[in-house]
Amino acid sequence: MRIELRPQPGKQEAFLKSAADVAFFGGGAGSGKSFGLLLEPLYDVANAGFRSVIFRRTVPMLRQPGGLVDTSASVFPLLGAKLNQSALEWTFPGGASVKFAGMELENDRFAWQGSQIALLCFDEVQEFEESQFWFLFSRNRSMSGVKCRIRATCNPVSDGWLRNRAASEQRSGTDPDATVGLLLGKTRQGLYVILDCVKLFATPHAVEKEMLRCAKQDGKETIIGYMQDPGSAGVNEAQATARALDGFNVRFAPATGDKETRCKPVSAQAEAGNVKIMRGLWNDSFLRVLENFPVGKHDDEVDALSGAHEQLREAHSGGSMACSIEIDRDYFLNRSFGHGGVLV
Repeated sequence: MRIELRPQPGKQEAFLKSAADVAFFGGGAGSGKSFGLLLEPLYDVANAGFRSVIFRRTVPMLRQPGGLVDTSASVFPLLGAKLNQSALEWTFPGGASVKFAGMELENDRFAWQGSQIALLCFDEVQEFEESQFWFLFSRNRSMSGVKCRIRATCNPVSDGWLRNRAASEQRSGTDPDATVGLLLGKTRQGLYVILDCVKLFATPHAVEKEMLRCAKQDGKETIIGYMQDPGSAGVNEAQATARALDGFNVRFAPATGDKETRCKPVSAQAEAGNVKIMRGLWNDSFLRVLENFPVGKHDDEVDALSGAHEQLREAHSGGSMACSIEIDRDYFLNRSFGHGGVLV
């Protein structure tokens, strides 16, 4: 008898098809969030080195009737997995494993120091402390060769920390991604010049103000590129950005493909010696991120550079000699803004 596991059309299917590094599935009870979380590891269970951990705030929540452990027993055995009840860990025939774990106390996060978790999942992530989320975020790594990613379900409360994932201030005990503004130029001889890089950890309002400041500084001849998430949230962000930058030349493009693929065109130009950098105080930190890519934790500067290069190429292919600015924002849902320029 053949058994097929398929996601429900709609949000659950979109969640499981997401190519983002970090994706959240929001909604109330009965929306299929938790079941979607259980299906996500199935992409990689044929890989012997694959390890995934699905977190709930407490172990009793995991074990309750109809909870994640209970529900997983109707899914994972279909692929031959065996459950170690004491460890709450499923082992698949090829050697991959999916473990369930709680993190009741804030300091329980330190028990995961040194771990390598290819797929990191949080069920009802709003119930966790912000410090727990960011600490586990740094454990999302693997030598198995699979795409490392974070998936979470949520039903955010109005005053919770999760409500502000969209743009984060850097606080003690957290390590959020940054907003990076990259000014990229291209000479008539075909050389690309990285003219400036601005990096900040800020709230959405402060990010908007900085984007407007950059736009005014670079002038109305500058193209402002905005890398848009393909989902409905991305549409809303694009509309808000367009309103904030009214009067400037804003162009929108969906973020498609993985980060490594997107950066290959500008990487090829750099290898050929066609990319130069203006000397500045920002050089060291900028180059450090590029040198550590793709194994480094942060890649905001890489996204900014690849996005600016793409906008610039498109502008030149159309005969335009205007400037282009790429402001990158690496959100939890993998959105980014753009900011870049062309030397004329």
